Order: sequence, then C-alpha cells, then structure tokens
Amino acid sequence: MSTLHLEHSRVTKALTDNSDIDFAEAERRLRATHVVVLTEGADLSSPAALWCVLTALNASRRTFGSATLVLTFDVPLQRALPGAITLGMAARLMGATVVRSVPEHATHVICVGTALESAAFCVHCWWNGWLAGIRPSWDPAPAQAAWNPLAGIVAAAIAVREVFANVRGIRSSPRATTLSLWEPWCDPGAASPGPHVVHGIRALWLIGLGHLGQGIGWSLSALPMAGRIALQDDQAAGIENEATGLVTWSTDVGRRKTRIAAGWLEHFGWETDLIERRFGADTSASITDPPVVVTALDSPAPRQHVHAASFAYMVDIGVGHGPVDFESGQLRVFARGDPANWQAAAGSKNIDRLLQRPAYEQVASKDRCGAFELADASVAVPFVGAAMGALAVAQLARLGAMEPAIRLMQIELGAPDMASCGAMAAAPLGNLGTVEMDLRGACTRL
Repeated sequence: MSTLHLEHSRVTKALTDNSDIDFAEAERRLRATHVVVLTEGADLSSPAALWCVLTALNASRRTFGSATLVLTFDVPLQRALPGAITLGMAARLMGATVVRSVPEHATHVICVGTALESAAFCVHCWWNGWLAGIRPSWDPAPAQAAWNPLAGIVAAAIAVREVFANVRGIRSSPRATTLSLWEPWCDPGAASPGPHVVHGIRALWLIGLGHLGQGIGWSLSALPMAGRIALQDDQAAGIENEATGLVTWSTDVGRRKTRIAAGWLEHFGWETDLIERRFGADTSASITDPPVVVTALDSPAPRQHVHAASFAYMVDIGVGHGPVDFESGQLRVFARGDPANWQAAAGSKNIDRLLQRPAYEQVASKDRCGAFELADASVAVPFVGAAMGALAVAQLARLGAMEPAIRLMQIELGAPDMASCGAMAAAPLGNLGTVEMDLRGACTRL
C-alpha cells in the first residue's frame, strides 16, 4: 500500500501525535534541520571518536533526512563497513555530505572534537572509558580515555536526541549529562571505571530486529569480536523502517529483517542462523542453544514466551511507543529462574482519538486506510535504538565478565544520568563462552 507520509512516519509522529501540526509541517521542520558533525580536534583513530561520528551521521541522516560531515583529512576505518574503508566513504554511503568547513546553512552542530562556540545550537560529545555524555558548547570538557566504541555510540545518540528535542521545541539548549555504561545504576562520579579488557559472549540469540534490535547489531559490529548469533524476526522491512533502523537502507525495503541484519553482522565476521517465524510459546532452550537470549520486542506476551524458555540469561530492552514516552527505555536482565516483572499495557492505543487530530483527518481525506495505518504505527527514532542497543551490549559484557547485571533499569534519554534501577540479576557461576577483547589492543579467543 502506498500511503502518504508513511516513509518518515515513525519519526514525524513524535511531532504530530501530541500537537495540532500535520505531517507535511512535521516533515518540513525535520527537513529544515541541517545537522553538521564537526571533527576538528578529534582523534579519529580512537574507537570512541570514530563510532561517535558514524552514529551521529547515521542517526541524523535518518531522523532529519540529511547530515553533513566536516572532515579535513579522510581517515581509514578500524573495521571497514560494508562498502567503505574510510570515514569519508562511510559518510557518503550513509547519505551524508562531506565538506571541509561548516556550511552557512547549518542549524545544529555536533562536535566530536573541539567545541564550536559560535553555533546557535551546538552539542559537544564527551567520553571517558565507560562514561559517556554531552556538554554544552559554552562549557565543554575534553574527552578522555577514548578506547570504548560503545561510549562514542551513546554520546552520539544523546547528542542527536538533544537536536531532536530542540526541533520539537522542548529543549532550547543542551544540558550537560553523563552516564556510566558499565554501572548505569550508579551516580557517574561514583561508578567503577570498568575494565578495558572485555569479555564478549560468543553465542547469542537475538529476537526482534526493529530499531532496537538493529541498535544491538550496530553496537556488536563496533566491538573487535565475532561469534555465532541466531537472528529471529517474522517481518520484512517496510519503507518506514529505513528512517528508524541503523542498518536498513532504501534497497532493503521488502527484504526480511533477519537477512538485513545477517548481511550486516556477517560482514564483521559473525556466523548467523536465521529464524523467520515468531518465538513459540512451547519452545524451551536446549543445551545446544546459545546461553544468552536478547529480546527487543513490542509487547509483553512474546517476552513472556522467551522468559519461559529458560535460557541461562535473558537480556531485554524496550521503549515506549507514543509521542511522549518513545524516549523512555527499559532494560531487564533475568537469570534462569528469576521471576518476570512485565506488566500488560494499561490499555490499547487510542486510534480513534488520533484519527480526530488534524494531521490524520488530512490524510484520511485522501486515504482512509492509510490514515488508520499511520495512527496504528508506533513512534520510533534511530538514536533511541542506538542508545538502548549500546546499553544492552554493555550488560552482555558484564555477564561475559561473570559480573551481576541489572534486573530492571528505566531510563529517559532526556536525562540519562537520572536512571532508576532495581535489584541485580545474579552473576554467572561459570563462563558463558567468551571472546576476550582488550579494547586498547588485540582480540583473542578463550
């Protein structure tokens, strides 16, 4: 079905569904946003800086329709991306423009190196090992230990989120914020520095390959490791998924999501098993299955099926789906035997109420079925997938190191340093089968 505004709808709904503006105006505001990623003064040989740039460009281009990279000298990628061996090549493949100076039409600047004080809206990315965050341009702090690519991914995701909040009219200027990926339940100033030798789990089962599942795949590809991963999803990519999924491109529309994710991860050395059906309620984890399952699903029922299958560990991420809560993330880790703590949704989506809004009435005048399809869709943005995916991979690293992981964490990307957390899931009693990665050096297998 060809539906008006469907292509960018998952993003524009964040603007239309809680206001009186229509889809055309929402798209105009996003297209009028020109994000520039500035690399002046950045050490682009460091994993944090490089993956910060890649994530900022990828998420910005999908969210706003365009992105610009200011790059004086091109640099090689530490891990070549599909079709790209340098940063400039990667930027162009993502649909970004590469220039040598900040263009006059720039509306927002994301600084990965030196902060730009003259920009009207400028966000400065920051990291230090497992710490990640942003600083306003008038109060920048120099980035420190830059060996962790996950920190760069999270810093970029929060930076793009600040730009999006400004476009929505809910943030006039960026705020300083810091989050510990290793111990997100701690005050960043009191969190452990975390290890630079990280243990990645070699065998995983990933269920759900929408924007959250692809965020997990994006972070896995940033780490110097590979293993075997089962990829499960029963859907094909639609035109609306290109704006939200970090590894979905326009040429992927109509392809199975499992095959899209497999193509990406196989490029980085992962072996994949594809399961193109839903996880069955009668499925039980066997001794030959991966010890850890990761879920990125839309509703409680399928999560409960996976939990009941009794994997050694289950790592689950989810977000809200409406125009207010789409940046509200939940991360859960269950050891085998832990009780599940999901709650059913308070009520079904009020599609009738949305259809009465001007944006949907306008679409319905030309396409009634299309208006219903738009109203039934959830809000989804790529920077949320990037942030939640990195947080999930960080918890996988904790399990790989035989450390306890967080049983339940709730986080708002607008204030990630104020995450609320519950009890901890018990640490593994034995090694889960890991790849030892010195993020400051080489990768070896145990």
